[in-house]
Amino acid sequence: MLYVQPLFRKFSLFMFLLLPSLCLGEELDSTSPALEGSVDLAMSHNPVTLGLRMTAYRRFHYGKNQSMLWKDLYFQWGVQTVFNPSYIQYGTHIEWLPIALLKLRASYDAYHHFGQYGTVLSFDNANDAYSDSTLMVRQGSEQSGFAQRFALQPTVRLRLGKFVARHVVNINRYRFSQQGEVFLDRAIDILVAQDGHVLVNTSQLLFDFSMPQSRLLAGTFYELTKSVEADLRRQRLGGVVFFSASIFRRVVSKPRGFAQVAYNIEDRNRQGGMFFLIGGGFDYTLF
Repeated sequence: MLYVQPLFRKFSLFMFLLLPSLCLGEELDSTSPALEGSVDLAMSHNPVTLGLRMTAYRRFHYGKNQSMLWKDLYFQWGVQTVFNPSYIQYGTHIEWLPIALLKLRASYDAYHHFGQYGTVLSFDNANDAYSDSTLMVRQGSEQSGFAQRFALQPTVRLRLGKFVARHVVNINRYRFSQQGEVFLDRAIDILVAQDGHVLVNTSQLLFDFSMPQSRLLAGTFYELTKSVEADLRRQRLGGVVFFSASIFRRVVSKPRGFAQVAYNIEDRNRQGGMFFLIGGGFDYTLF
């Protein structure tokens, strides 16, 4: 991610692991084309971040049952990429909805770090500070190289009337080619071992304010992030809102916006501080 002074006071990696949790407008549309793409842009504060993510995917629908549990089931495969002056990220994913209550996703991403703008930084041990002031001092000591991430993401979704409950588990394994004991993963703002695991659990309770031509959900969330080998954890509690419109204009469709505000209950570098994220995106038809 980006760590640039003239454009922003400080830049860091975009929190793309959060995007699947925030983009709540993923309800199935059996009339959608077989090959689609999406674009999402988001920025946050504490840490200050900015990121652009693009995906392309093909979805195969096979559930024709009108029952709520078996309606519009699908299997999906696709690719995703992130463009940033500090790195290039590219990967692939598969996604399966075996039942309406459960979504399963597996992905692989490769990163090419250019060794600038704050990526990638190594630390001697997990007890080292990695606050914004520390990162400013460390400018110029970044390492170039490659990294890999393997991820599994099961999601449980329940609806009772206007209330929607979701629980997302992100199970991530990272492998860095650079030299060092632990590395700062700016995507989730925590130290990770050279061959390490990061678990992110996100629970949401939302209320559906949707209207016929638009979708609006708002509510609360709790997030627990755990870097296993580094023995670090972070807890956040806050609110989230998502809006999307049922607009189709040939190529572009389903414009959306989302926002998140949270209090850092437990965070070694940001405890007691507030976290903000805002973004938007749209889908587009490839063929």
